[in-house]
Amino acid sequence: MSKTLFRRIMDAVEAHDNYFVQKRDACGVLGLSCFQKVTAALRMLTYGVSADSTDEYIRIGESTALESLRKFVATIVEIFEAEYLRHFIMIYSILQVLDQSGIKQNAANNNTECNWLSYWNQSKFSWLIVKLHEFLNTD
Repeated sequence: MSKTLFRRIMDAVEAHDNYFVQKRDACGVLGLSCFQKVTAALRMLTYGVSADSTDEYIRIGESTALESLRKFVATIVEIFEAEYLRHFIMIYSILQVLDQSGIKQNAANNNTECNWLSYWNQSKFSWLIVKLHEFLNTD
């Protein structure tokens, strides 16, 4: 990821959600920076590292890393959904309806009718959307 893209994402997230703004605690000590929280979230999403491994590199605890990831994903969707994610979320919603109605299973058995469906199931982006959806719906 280029430095300018990272800065654009980080600045947008910081401007949108007060959680990512660096604050001082009651003793006047600075808390975690936006850079640390966003970097932890991106490392977990990109490389699949566990939350506790971010402590060694970014100096952020496991619970804070998980909270940062959850808030980062929700904030990214809120900010960029209309611009970038609308098409993919619409397709994901259609796939959910197909899955619930049983049509998806019939289409998988008949590859000549729905080649696009098998392609979609194998793509990495659909996997990412499914994982983000599962992550946001867990408490």
